[in-house]
Amino acid sequence: MLFVEGDSDKILFSTLCEKKWGINIDEGGISIISCGGKGGVSYFVGVCKLIGFDDYFAVWDKDQNLDKPDLLNSTNTDGKGLELDPNLEGFLNLPQGDDVDKVKNAHEWANDNTKTTPNEFECVKNFLVQGDNINIATEKEVNPEDIPF
Repeated sequence: MLFVEGDSDKILFSTLCEKKWGINIDEGGISIISCGGKGGVSYFVGVCKLIGFDDYFAVWDKDQNLDKPDLLNSTNTDGKGLELDPNLEGFLNLPQGDDVDKVKNAHEWANDNTKTTPNEFECVKNFLVQGDNINIATEKEVNPEDIPF
């Protein structure tokens, strides 16, 4: 499961999988979840931790602060996350602003054979091709004190 902030991130990684990485997300049973922002990514990572589901990776932007950043900070430290600085559009040098079609721009960027996929995205690719490394913790392994909400 790959958690991303929004639709532009989802289309970008879906297209990279299909066009550049040779990953069939349907056959691989891979879900790319648009979480509605950085707070949503943090929420879904927290739910995974709460239920002991460890087969996820998260991508979020650095551009906004959270009230409780510890969960995403630890996700990054644990090698289960990638923070894009300052955001997806800035990271890929795409147009920014409220009047920009971010989804279209991300899709076109991922389809453009002249664009080189950033080395920073290798951790996402590696996670997606790792196979069936699902790890469900038992109830005793989940510490409710570790959950940020």
